[in-house]
Amino acid sequence: MRRIKLLFLLIYCQLTLQAQTVRPFVVFGDVKPEDFAPTVYSIDSAAPAIYLFDNGMARFSENNSGKFDVIFQRHTRIRLLSRNAFDLATLEIPILTFGSFEQKMEYLQAVTYNIEDGKVIAMPVDKSAIIVEKNKKFKVTKLTLPNIKEGSIIEFAYSVRSPGNYLPEWSFQGSYPKLWSEYDITIPFFYNYNVYKRGTLNFSMDSIRSFHVDYDYYNNVPNKNNTTKRVWGIKDVPALKREPYTTTTDNYISKIEFHLAAYTRTDGNTFPVNEDWATVCNHLFADESFAYSLTLPLKWLNSEVNKAVGAAATPLDKVRNIFAYVRDEYTCTDRSARSLSQELKQTVQTKEGNVADINMLLTAMLLNIKVDAKPAILSTTDNGRAFPSMPFLSQYNYVVCFAYIDRNVYLLDASNRLLGFNKLDNECYNGYVQVIAPWYSANAINLVADSLQETEATAVFIMNAQNGKATATVTNHFSYQPSLQLKEDIRSEDSASFFEKVKADYPIDIDISNAAIENLRDPEKNIAIKYQFVTDLGHDSLIYFNPMLAGQEKENPFFAAKRFYPVEMPFCMNKTYTLNMEIPAGYTLDALPKSLTTKFNGNDGLFCYSIDEKDNHVQLNVILKLTKATYEPEDYQNLRDFFTMVVKKEAEQIVFKKKK
Repeated sequence: MRRIKLLFLLIYCQLTLQAQTVRPFVVFGDVKPEDFAPTVYSIDSAAPAIYLFDNGMARFSENNSGKFDVIFQRHTRIRLLSRNAFDLATLEIPILTFGSFEQKMEYLQAVTYNIEDGKVIAMPVDKSAIIVEKNKKFKVTKLTLPNIKEGSIIEFAYSVRSPGNYLPEWSFQGSYPKLWSEYDITIPFFYNYNVYKRGTLNFSMDSIRSFHVDYDYYNNVPNKNNTTKRVWGIKDVPALKREPYTTTTDNYISKIEFHLAAYTRTDGNTFPVNEDWATVCNHLFADESFAYSLTLPLKWLNSEVNKAVGAAATPLDKVRNIFAYVRDEYTCTDRSARSLSQELKQTVQTKEGNVADINMLLTAMLLNIKVDAKPAILSTTDNGRAFPSMPFLSQYNYVVCFAYIDRNVYLLDASNRLLGFNKLDNECYNGYVQVIAPWYSANAINLVADSLQETEATAVFIMNAQNGKATATVTNHFSYQPSLQLKEDIRSEDSASFFEKVKADYPIDIDISNAAIENLRDPEKNIAIKYQFVTDLGHDSLIYFNPMLAGQEKENPFFAAKRFYPVEMPFCMNKTYTLNMEIPAGYTLDALPKSLTTKFNGNDGLFCYSIDEKDNHVQLNVILKLTKATYEPEDYQNLRDFFTMVVKKEAEQIVFKKKK
């Protein structure tokens, strides 16, 4: 390996230090008795573990073939305060090895420290305890640090050499708080990277310095400042905790990502890396693992297409039939995939494949009947949001079919047997869908949860029965996305089990009969739930009755006092509840809740509770509506207060008094 000769250091230094933060100097193995003194840490007094120090470092190193490798090093020190964090003592380090690409572990050391009689006792991991497991694409180096106990400090460091110019990303934040987290990179002049920061935490340290290095294989090296070293650091990093109504914490974790923007060859000429969608589209249509098969003759699909089309005559009806055929006849084996797992012919033969296989086949079948169809890629909610302006394919994990018919756009997903025509699961409403077309910049269609205006309507009619009991008829109607959620929930159990849960959710004892779930197996229609029940309200002198029998907001979903991330609901809410109840025989109305109408953040939300007595009946109409699905943290307290009021109001009771 050629030496890199450091000739000139620190041409300029730019330091941005907030709150006069001093970068800690930590040497592996230098653990002192005073490091064991704290039993709790102010950053998080309840944390089962604290990262005392977490450092990542990446640099380039010339290899014997005149190319460069990336050396990634990590040095981490952790205080284990509770048994609940003992899993941190087990390390798994993946090493990629596929094709000509092969990473190498250059060194690995790990030590457990305990305090005994005022002295620090170190116990390193024995080499025989390090296990390497292999498969076709990677190796995993596994080890468990020994002799851990509550209060132990564990420390590990390793280095991985990777061919090429891929700079690993760095997450400053994780499941446990960190006193200090930093990333240190050194980049030679011939690589230029775009840096992308995620998260809301500010850097406590952001330093840059430039210096000169002799590179053996580069003849046209600038005389000065040909290498840049940059260090980012954050002090007192809070643990990343999942909050209710958060699609994924990956959208908010504080981390840094790198993407190559340009490179300089050994002859001194600089070439930009074409990071535009037009170029990527062309690459994807030349890629056998994506859309290359769509550029080939598709007559081999004639038989399959004819079976699917049936007697349909119009282009739209043909597309509907092909979509339904692929959806119902093919099985999706993996619903998170951006690349094909097999050739389309194999997908047809086996009648199964991942989401890319199935929706690419759907696209091919539509092209077979001369419909304008293209594959489209997106990132689902659990995968995090993609950068829409930059074609970073690693950020996408889902493929759908784009079809343009009679000047109308259709987005089709045949991978889910519960989905209807031109319908997507709410998990796909996560930003831009990139439509991929050859020799053409991708069209971007923005799908956001705020556009899903969903409804749920419940009607309850209660009449007096001859035996002194009350009989009720209940109907629930759901719009598309709530119906889809219910279908997914119910298909894993039978209807009887579902109605047992319905019964258990009632505030009174009921016996359900004539229960039915309409359209449960029909992907094109919304669900309707209907049933009757009998209940005994009792014969006390006073009957206390909550009129919100079904659909009551019993608990505030926003129970946390503070919110750090936006509230992300799957769709907008519009619930209506209607009750028409005959006053129990032998009773009069003694007390009725007051009607109430209130708004949240202007027109962002509405709660209307309207109740009255008319012709010996109690009539209640309730509307709970949120016109947005996403609310920023600054709106959280108002949203929390709004639901506190809703829960309190819907818990109020009617009082019936026995006649004398």
